[in-house]
Order: sequence, then structure tokens, then C-alpha cells
Amino acid sequence: MNYLKFLLLLLFLLMDPCANAQIAETIVDMEVRGNAKVEADAIITILKTRKGDTLNTEWVRDDIRSLYELGYFSDIRFSKETKDGGIKVVVQVVEKPAITEITFSGMEEVSESDLKDKLETKIYTIVNEGTITKDLGVIEKAYLEKGFYLARATYALEKKGPNEVALKYIVDEGGKLQVGDVNILGNEYFSDADLVSKLFSRPLTRISSFSSAGSMYQDDFVKRDLEILSYLYRDQGFAKVKVAKPLQVLDSDRSYVRLTYQVEEGLQYYVSTLDVSGDILFPKEELLEAFKLKPKALFRLSYLQKDVESLVDKYGDLGYAFVNVDPKVSYDDEAKTVAINFEITKGEKVYFGAFNIVGNSKTRDNVIRRELEVEDAALYSGTGLSTSKKNLERLGFFEETQTIRNRDEENQSLLNYKVKVKEKPTGQLNAAIGFQPAQGNAQNNWFGQGSYREENQSGKGWKTSLSGRWNGEDNYLIELGLTDPRVNDSHWSLGFNSFLKN
Repeated sequence: MNYLKFLLLLLFLLMDPCANAQIAETIVDMEVRGNAKVEADAIITILKTRKGDTLNTEWVRDDIRSLYELGYFSDIRFSKETKDGGIKVVVQVVEKPAITEITFSGMEEVSESDLKDKLETKIYTIVNEGTITKDLGVIEKAYLEKGFYLARATYALEKKGPNEVALKYIVDEGGKLQVGDVNILGNEYFSDADLVSKLFSRPLTRISSFSSAGSMYQDDFVKRDLEILSYLYRDQGFAKVKVAKPLQVLDSDRSYVRLTYQVEEGLQYYVSTLDVSGDILFPKEELLEAFKLKPKALFRLSYLQKDVESLVDKYGDLGYAFVNVDPKVSYDDEAKTVAINFEITKGEKVYFGAFNIVGNSKTRDNVIRRELEVEDAALYSGTGLSTSKKNLERLGFFEETQTIRNRDEENQSLLNYKVKVKEKPTGQLNAAIGFQPAQGNAQNNWFGQGSYREENQSGKGWKTSLSGRWNGEDNYLIELGLTDPRVNDSHWSLGFNSFLKN
């Protein structure tokens, strides 16, 4: 009986792999082989399979997947070896080679220096096909921005050592894609020539509208052209015009694309009535009289936009920086008219908070602040802000000026402003020297001249000039000038000029 039980138990163990694993496949040791750059401990750390556990084939599959996702290995194998008291798991890896050189081939229109900072793959990193594929996209995008829509990038790896490769990016530029022709269907009010002449994407074959920039195909140009076509019609009363995305046909030589726009003009509307409602802070007649849109006149989108802007400015000068003007438009298709009601929600009054100047590494703060027509803690004024921006641009010291506003965190009725400027060179230096050979009884003669002008001397806004002329020996003229256009930040100016002559 005992012998029969023993046979049944042995049969059960042989047939049940789980029970057998509990006895024979306990992991007593783990070893990583084939690794050179990646530490063995770093590999073992991310594994589910651990020393002391029972071998689990599901975990092994997960571990292989996790190691592949690291991107460091081209081959991964798990094996087991019998060891006293259980098994030893061996993780055999083949590391991907390291990149020791990166080169570019076939690039003429894009420089290597434009790309190197944008590419993720760097020298002395391990080959990662996913990262290299992303870099190919970066290269093609750089060409796309230059109008090379047919450019394609590939790569090749060249073995350099036992575990080293050179990476080569190979580019087929494909040539620029030009706009071969532009067709517009459905237009009756405007002629083809009138519309095409206003577009960014102009056909290369039309001599009258030829330009290298306009004839080059770009997606951004096409998007803007859709807006332009719509705007041209809306500004002539066609308020419900529809312009479809153009049909694009690539020529067989893959050098030209033909664009076809479909226009549904719709009805041309005239203004029937104008009205304002909501928060009326001015006499209604005063507001209506200032409008560019007039009853019985053609409905024009540009006039509508300007009328909204004028209301915003008018309320803004009373301190209502967040006034909302919503033009409610009602169409009468039978009469071909449109009634417009400007609904005004004035919001709350706000005041200017702090003004911070940024971007001026040379120009002093007071030179900028004295041009501002607004003050801290003063009632908000949109006109004052616009005038301040114009004053700064008129100085000629900056390439760009911006005003960025945000509500004060502690006091919502205050608007803090960041005045951001981008400075440009304001000085000019010229010099020349020459030699006149002797003629007849005259002697050899050296001569020279030079000048220096600075519109923003020492960042103080001073205008200085220095010029000199020398005609040989002791014949010379030196002139010096200095002007302070805003003495002590006032509206008074002071200047002088002096010269030394011999």
C-alpha cells in the first residue's frame, strides 16, 4: 500500500510542471553575460525574475520585452543551468554598437550646423533605431520649411571596430516644389487675375506675378491664401462665402503642383440697420456716427472690425480694459441686407499696476520709461498704451517692442505690464585712407577721413557724432557733436557742436 502511494506521488510530480518547478527550478543564482557598456547590476535591477524566486516563463517574457525597450541590445536570451539546490539563470545579451562618428551626405540646401543641435543622436551613444528615425523626421522637416517637399532622409551604419559604427545620414533633396498654376472655380465677382495677385502662392508661369518666394509651394501659404480669399469676398459684402481647401495635383515630373480653389460666393449684402446695446456710456448717436459702416452701404468685414476696435478703444480709455463688444448679425436673404447690433459688456474698471522693462541690456530704464504715456496706478488707457508703443518704436533703438499684461495676483483691479524690447545696433563707423602719387612738382600725398555716429550713446539716448578729415601734413578738420534730446527726462533738448581746423 505504501509502495502504491509512492508511485502515485512520483507520477503526480512528473505530470505537474508547477509542482516539479517548486522543487527543481528555484533560482539560486543569476548572471549577465555579453555586456560591456551596461552594468550587470543595472540589468538585473529592472528584471521581474529574481534570485530566490521560482522560475516563471511569463516573467521571463516580460523581462525580455523590458530589456529590448531600453534600446541598448540587439539580442537577448535567457537560459538556465543546473546548480546545487536549484538553477542559475543566465541573461545573455548582445549590445548594440556605439556611434563614434556622424556624417551627412547629399545636403546642399541645409547646413550641418543647422541640424546638429536639433538631432537627438549624439556621438559615443549606443545605436537607437527609434531615436535615429526621429532624427530623420527632423531633417525632412528642415527641408520642408525651405520648400523641399520631396526631400527624403535615410541612414546607414558602417562598422568601425569590434563594437563601434559610423552613422551616416543620407539625404535626397528632391528639388523645390513650385506652384505651377493656380485655378479658381466659381468666382464671378472677382476675376482670376484679381484674386491670384493677392495670394501668397502665386504660379511660376504667370510672369506678371512671378516671385521666387510666391512661386514656391508651402502649406502655410495655402492656409493663409484660404483666409485671404474668404476675406476679399467678405469685405465686398459676400458675408457667407465658402472657400474649400484647394485640390492639389502634383505634376508627373514632381517639380510642380497645380492648385484649384472652389469658391461659393453666395449673396452680396448691404447694411440695413446699425444699433448698440448693453452698457451704453456714451450718447448712442455719438457711437453710431463714428462707425465706418453706414446704413444702405455695402457690408464690409474690414469696416466691421474697425468699428469693434473703435468701441474697444473708446471704452478702454475710460478704464474698461476687458470690455467685450459682440456684433450680433442678422441676415435677410430675400432683401440681401444685414442688421448689426453691437452688444457691449463693459466689465470692471482696471488700473495700471507695475511696469517692468526687460531685454534692455544697453538702454537705461529711464530712457524707455520717459516714452511711456501711462503711469503706475493710473486709470487704464488703451490709447495711452498704443501711443507709448509708437514712441518706443520711433526712438529707433529697438528691432521689436512688446507689451505683455497680466492681472495682479493680490489685486485683480490692477494690470501689471512687462515691456519687452529687443535692442539693435545704433552706432555707425566709417573710415577710409588713400594715397595720391606725385604729379609734376607736387609731392606724394596721403589723405584720409572717418566718422562715428551713435544714436544711443552709453544707453542714455544721447546722439553723438565725431568726424575727421586729413588731407596730408597739417591740413585737417575734426568735428564733434553731442545732443541730449530729453534733458533730465524732460521735453527740453540741449546740444552743441565744435570743430578743430588747421
